[in-house]
Amino acid sequence: GKRQFEENRLLGVEIAAVATDLVVVGRTNRRALVAGATGAPGRSGATISIVELAHRSQAVEWVREQLGPDDAVLYENDLPDHYP
Repeated sequence: GKRQFEENRLLGVEIAAVATDLVVVGRTNRRALVAGATGAPGRSGATISIVELAHRSQAVEWVREQLGPDDAVLYENDLPDHYP
């Protein structure tokens, strides 16, 4: 709705505060998430890595290749029935 961009931008800010990587799939909220993540200071001043992919399967593959011990992954809004 009317708050979609701002809420996703704020989510990007929160992600940048705690994460090393942000993987954005598709285009629906990409601009807002990237704006939030790049406009916010990262954890301990670090810059967050942003990976933009077209398909969920690419994100799963990226995660499998990058995941290490003690890493955590959040799949947010993983709705393949709505966004195939």
